[in-house]
Amino acid sequence: DRTLDPERPGDFNQAVMELGATVCIPNGTPACDTCPVSSWCQARKSEKEDKSMSVTDYPSKSEKAQKREERVGITVVRVVSPGEEKITKSSGKFLLVKRPPGGLLAGLWEFPLQHVDAKASKGKIQSVLDDYLNTTIRLEYKTSDDAKLRVKHRRALGEAVHVFSHIRMTMCIEELCLEGELPSLECPDDVQWITYDKLSEKGLSSGVKKVLSKYNDHHKKSKNSIAKFFVAKT
Repeated sequence: DRTLDPERPGDFNQAVMELGATVCIPNGTPACDTCPVSSWCQARKSEKEDKSMSVTDYPSKSEKAQKREERVGITVVRVVSPGEEKITKSSGKFLLVKRPPGGLLAGLWEFPLQHVDAKASKGKIQSVLDDYLNTTIRLEYKTSDDAKLRVKHRRALGEAVHVFSHIRMTMCIEELCLEGELPSLECPDDVQWITYDKLSEKGLSSGVKKVLSKYNDHHKKSKNSIAKFFVAKT
């Protein structure tokens, strides 16, 4: 604080950054003999007083904390119109849920997500997600043909790992495609239906973008696997 120039603090900050980049090099050999502030350097003083010490011992690196392992089930839910003949990856509307205002990724939008046990089976993960969608989101759907909102298809999209500063999260991803009239939602500020084209405008986190990438990759592979049957024979 005594060194900082109150009239030109920005110049001081820039000078310190230049010093670190060109003189007090952290991953090389510091040029202590030509350093303009070496007389004030406590690391340099320690080196002179104790020959076993070196300026490169500073700053000491703290041991990184072990990342907490978490596993979550995520479902990409969308509703398509009844009788829609050609269903593509962008058909229908997608369900997004807003995260709480506090905590990790506060206020960002995501696909429905629930924490699951480390060894939870595919069936157990689906059951946890179904319970969340039915109970919390109030989204009712069935597999029967006469249901107002029926399951058209449900498929696993694979897993993806997303790493935070203190968490390593394994995401078990699925797609749940429902057919029927688009149901109204009780809390539109926290839960919304949105078109595929508008997804990128909702402030998605990098983790949610990984989920969307898995979804896109699956549909790209499906399209390519079908297209090979329509290649003209030579």
